[in-house]
Amino acid sequence: MGSNPASSLPPATTPSAERSLTISVDPDHGDHSTVFAGAASGFTPNGKVTVSATKPDGQPYPTTYPKTADANGAFTWSWQWDPGDTDGTWTIKFLDHTTGKTTSTTLTITASG
Repeated sequence: MGSNPASSLPPATTPSAERSLTISVDPDHGDHSTVFAGAASGFTPNGKVTVSATKPDGQPYPTTYPKTADANGAFTWSWQWDPGDTDGTWTIKFLDHTTGKTTSTTLTITASG
């Protein structure tokens, strides 16, 4: 019998469903002029992601933001206070549409001065 060609194949890569979603934000607190810059990784390569927010009072922010991960499953994001937004700790949530996995981070916005 011939050799098994599968035995010479390299190990399989980790499927996107098994990836660990990672989010960073810098800084994690600031005032109304602060631009919170973040990076995300571990999402489905070239996949759709929705970024949403929960206000400090627990209510959902009325707008969601679509993102697309790059070929490595990564993307950048940012958040900035808008007039009328509540001061306090916000939860920013990220949904990978392909896997259904979510992760989140928090940032705190305070009034200047």
